[in-house]
Amino acid sequence: METAQYGMFGYLFAAIAYITLSIFLLTRKKNQISFPYLLASLLSALWAGFSAYALHSDDIYLFNTLPYETLRNGAWFWLLSLLISRQQFNDPYQFLKQYWQPKAMIALITAISLCEFIPVLHYWLQAMLGFDFRLYTHLFLAISG
Repeated sequence: METAQYGMFGYLFAAIAYITLSIFLLTRKKNQISFPYLLASLLSALWAGFSAYALHSDDIYLFNTLPYETLRNGAWFWLLSLLISRQQFNDPYQFLKQYWQPKAMIALITAISLCEFIPVLHYWLQAMLGFDFRLYTHLFLAISG
């Protein structure tokens, strides 16, 4: 079995686990973090499933999964911000309102998502910079996360 197949099965099992978690979240009692948790779980399932497909298919490169990873990271950042804020301030949105760092991170994730999902914007930015920025932005998000 090739190494890529191990990766494909890993992403496939992750997608199945996130789908199972999403189904579980749909059956639970709703509260303030139910929707962000469900969104993070569904976007993680989408990312893992698309990554598994990219590893299996010769038509799609693994690099094409980066926009979905950005969405997934944004959803998990939103959920974690709500949880931290609820614990610290007893208000799920106080952390996002009070500090500039979460606003900056949300703006950065939004800008990266727009650049990755709109090809014209992506190629324009790539031409202006002279290199493909996506790897560096994902490296930055991984380090800062």
